[in-house]
Amino acid sequence: MALRIWTTKLLMTLSWLSLSGVALANNWVLQSEEDGILIYTREEVGSEVISMKGESTLGVSPAEIFEILKDNSIATDWIPQVVAKRDVQSINKNERIEYTHIKMPWPLDDRYYVARARVDYRPGGVYQISVRSVDKPTLIEDDKVLGFIHLSEFVLTPVDGGKRTLMTIEVNTDQRGMVPTWLVNMAQKKWPRHFFRGLIAQLAKRGYLQSPDPALAH
Repeated sequence: MALRIWTTKLLMTLSWLSLSGVALANNWVLQSEEDGILIYTREEVGSEVISMKGESTLGVSPAEIFEILKDNSIATDWIPQVVAKRDVQSINKNERIEYTHIKMPWPLDDRYYVARARVDYRPGGVYQISVRSVDKPTLIEDDKVLGFIHLSEFVLTPVDGGKRTLMTIEVNTDQRGMVPTWLVNMAQKKWPRHFFRGLIAQLAKRGYLQSPDPALAH
């Protein structure tokens, strides 16, 4: 009898898990959906800093988005908080070391990152751009705090034969220094939306997109 009750409870639990499988399979929790931009967060084991994910479908091709993403010379025009971004070293045609300077609000010190950026071309016309901090950078700036990018990934998946793109951003960044974790997490939840809006404005500026309004980009 006890075994039957235990089995029944187990089946009920498995049924509940299957109904909520999307949330439990990768632990992402939907925080908001606005103007076609979905924002998710995820807690990471052994870290108080959350990961964040943004997702949206844009009315341009993956190649057109990639043209914006790879151009560090315009990064300060649209990426949130970025006041300087440049190539440090070219490793090969698909990989480079890059420097990013992030402006922080007073009285916090600015952050900077030295990271390895790589693009991989996946089957089906998918672009996968991965950015991770260099463990021991030789570039040292004493007036700023060196942050650490555990993972920054951009996946561009063609939709409708490449006329549109499903874009997914996944980021886990440790700003380090004297910044309360709750403040870092609060700021990171807002970052993907600002990123998408800046990107959409750049796409419109180049004539790739007819309207800078995310709601009209689908």
